[in-house]
Amino acid sequence: MATIELYAENSYIKECSAKIVSIQDRFVVFDQTIFYPGGGGQPCDRGIIKQGDETYNILTIKKLDGEIIHELERPVQDINQTVEMQIDWPWRFKNMQYHTLLHVISDYLYQHYNALATSSQIEKEHARLELSFTPEIMEEIPFDSRKPLVGLKQSKKKGLLKRSLIYFQLLLTKFESFK
Repeated sequence: MATIELYAENSYIKECSAKIVSIQDRFVVFDQTIFYPGGGGQPCDRGIIKQGDETYNILTIKKLDGEIIHELERPVQDINQTVEMQIDWPWRFKNMQYHTLLHVISDYLYQHYNALATSSQIEKEHARLELSFTPEIMEEIPFDSRKPLVGLKQSKKKGLLKRSLIYFQLLLTKFESFK
């Protein structure tokens, strides 16, 4: 039975109840979940599972054959009792912001410079976007050479220049200052 992915229907959901479908030691599958299992360069959600008076930290979440497997810090006490799921909202929201920012920047660079996003990764304190574009476009893309990027790498591959940009901490800081 596939896990109902509540996060896909409503990314702002912070809590829900769920029933245990299967369990193997610390690995649990629920009938539904609010926790995104990660993928496509985006990390999995964080949060806790509560069952009665017990609280279990979620260590990692993976999707396998339609089931979302939650690895807990220790096995749950009662497989027949429902649980309460609670998302680590600051973590989720920060990842949502990074995810949106990566799309906005890659779309802008594609629309204006035909630069293709080839890879992206959201980390704990920054996000990375890898772009490919023709060498002649390189000088047109508006990088401020007076302000060094946190990380910048160049390599040639199949006639395209590839540049890894690790400056989203700076952009996210600017974005947050408008709140």
